[in-house]
Amino acid sequence: MANMENVFKLLETLNPDELLQVQNYINKRNETLRVWAVNPQAIEALESTFAPIRKQAESLSDDEIDAAIDEALDEVRREQRS
Repeated sequence: MANMENVFKLLETLNPDELLQVQNYINKRNETLRVWAVNPQAIEALESTFAPIRKQAESLSDDEIDAAIDEALDEVRREQRS
């Protein structure tokens, strides 16, 4: 990990335009982290919840999987219409 003192010293040498570029980079990076940051326990819970489904899907062909997805989507759409 970077020595933060060195990072701060380097920031002190930047002109206003360069500082703005750094700020924009940090803002973009923070947006990405917010979108993808997931609690590891939540991931483990999802993995264990979907393990039986993944196991079952291993024996299905791509066409069978596509058909099951289409069927589920049709059912949801029917429920939304009613």
